Amino acid sequence: MKRFKLVFVSALALSLLSSKCKEPVEPTVEFNKTALLADYADKVIVPSLTDLQGEISTLKSSFSSFQADVTQANLEALQNAWKTAYLQFQHSQIFNFGPSMDYGIKGAFGTYPCDTAKVDNNITSGSYTLGAAGNADAIGFPAMDYLLFDLSTQEALNRLASDANRLTYLGELIDKMQIEINAVVNAWNTSYTQEFKANTGTSSTSSMSFLVNEFNKDYELTKVAKFGIPIGQQSLGIPQPEYIEAPYSGFSFDLIKASLEASREVYKGDYKGNDGIGFQDYVLSFVDQGQTLNTDITSTYTSVLNKFETFNTTLKAEINAENTELSAAYDLIQSQVVNIKTDMPALFAIMITYQDNDGD
Repeated sequence: MKRFKLVFVSALALSLLSSKCKEPVEPTVEFNKTALLADYADKVIVPSLTDLQGEISTLKSSFSSFQADVTQANLEALQNAWKTAYLQFQHSQIFNFGPSMDYGIKGAFGTYPCDTAKVDNNITSGSYTLGAAGNADAIGFPAMDYLLFDLSTQEALNRLASDANRLTYLGELIDKMQIEINAVVNAWNTSYTQEFKANTGTSSTSSMSFLVNEFNKDYELTKVAKFGIPIGQQSLGIPQPEYIEAPYSGFSFDLIKASLEASREVYKGDYKGNDGIGFQDYVLSFVDQGQTLNTDITSTYTSVLNKFETFNTTLKAEINAENTELSAAYDLIQSQVVNIKTDMPALFAIMITYQDNDGD
């Protein structure tokens, strides 16, 4: 089987889906979509991106301390900073439009699996352009997973301590991410927030369409790339553990759970307890259809997240153990798709403008 390249950008392609076929339904009660966009911008999107900016700044500081004193204690502090930033990225990557799309944040920060041979070749040659398309799978959080954890923390420490080029490469990865997230946050703060709030309507270029489509696309990337491909549900029934996200740190389940929790928060219009007007409120404004749909969506999120709490080893270990509960977890994730990708957009009169390749 050919190696999956650029999982984030190749798992889904542009097209039209079933929600376009449904007749729009008017809300039973008047709903303020302008307030919804304002709350998403002010209470969810900008705070999420700003927090990611802060975590990458902390990651940079941790790297500087490690670079100045290459010890196991400093490496472990750097690993923890990487984990915290990577978890935050699960909340921020959903908003892959506007400035985030302009700077390619989703692909640059999170393309996996990492091509470790390419990383090693870049380090050995000392000649590379990190922003080149050919290096998309040799940068970002997945490349740092390899460099910081390697076959073990001790092996990572030995290689970083003995190879100045390797340490330099790690620092340049972080610098690149810091420059890009700074630019994205600055763009939202200086101009794009107002543009986002003013871009009302339901056309494919409206803010509401961007939100609904990227919310769904990110959920399905979790279903397909983070989970379905590695366990074999998206690869002809053949497990593909080599496509696990963050295999060196064993952090895959944490990232899956963070991504699913972020999806639930966005549905609610909530970010880390800062509750605003969200999709949930809009769904509930359709009193007849909305009550049932909201119950289905919220209960499914709860079931999915509870299911993932039952796994207490790494994703690779569960795959190797042929744990049948992995398929059950996948089915739960899958069961949400019709709710959020078909029924919810139909209520909102929003067209889904991408397709995956699994027929839902």
